[in-house]
Amino acid sequence: MNKSFKISQWRRKHSGEKKSIKVIGVGCGGGNVVNHLHDFGSNEFSLAVCGMDRTALECSKVPTTLQFGIDGLGAGNNPEVGQLEAEKKAKDIRILLENNTDIVFIVTCLGGGCGTGAAPVIARESRALGITTIGLASIPFDFEGNKRYEQALNGVRELTKNSDALFLLNNQSIIRHHRGLPMAEVFANADKMMCEVIEKLADSISVSSKG
Repeated sequence: MNKSFKISQWRRKHSGEKKSIKVIGVGCGGGNVVNHLHDFGSNEFSLAVCGMDRTALECSKVPTTLQFGIDGLGAGNNPEVGQLEAEKKAKDIRILLENNTDIVFIVTCLGGGCGTGAAPVIARESRALGITTIGLASIPFDFEGNKRYEQALNGVRELTKNSDALFLLNNQSIIRHHRGLPMAEVFANADKMMCEVIEKLADSISVSSKG
């Protein structure tokens, strides 16, 4: 089914209403993006971060967090671990998503363990609650290797099945457009770009639903 058609239906149904938008960062990469969004100072969104790395969650600037797993050590680059631990927290995920949420942006960096495995679970729970669910994900740099790339493609397939729309950012394209910059700046630019995409999509939905 055409994903944009689903969103158009939602727009017509909710025309003229003020929408409650939640942005959830999944895994360390997704968490970084949502922390950047927090720094932008936007009051338009409700923000949350989910992950398995306890240290990353404790350092998050976003106060609403949800930890998967009990050891706090991450998923070890294994999406099956990320999926399993998210499944165990399905009830907590639904609580995080409730409170009259109209739209959820699920932000993650695909290819690793937690984001790749857990993001589709969160998307599934979101859609089960009748929330318009939009995925925004990056796929790995070339230097990260074939395994991470294949895992990322599997994550794309699972997110596609569980989202109303999915937008992808190819990290390699960021390198091409920022040649010569240190990698820390390249990653920061990728996070900034994803934040800008979220804001533009939210603005687009708001404008369309008013019209």
